[in-house]
Amino acid sequence: MTARDALTIRLANDVLRTARELKDERESLNDFVIEAIDREIRRRRGHQDVNTIRRLQHGAALQPDSTALIRALRERHERRD
Repeated sequence: MTARDALTIRLANDVLRTARELKDERESLNDFVIEAIDREIRRRRGHQDVNTIRRLQHGAALQPDSTALIRALRERHERRD
């Protein structure tokens, strides 16, 4: 079993009321909140990953086209043979 720490959360009355209405009747409010937090953590990490990918793509797009350089190197190599 995963170790757990206790936490006190203060929610707006309407948020708490809605949470109680939406949770499954077999689910505790504690489990509902844990699942919501876990989902939000995954969402935010996914958002960070998407931003990282976009930054990397942007950086890669700024790289110069190496086609001309490769052709020049091949031509020099062919002249030596």
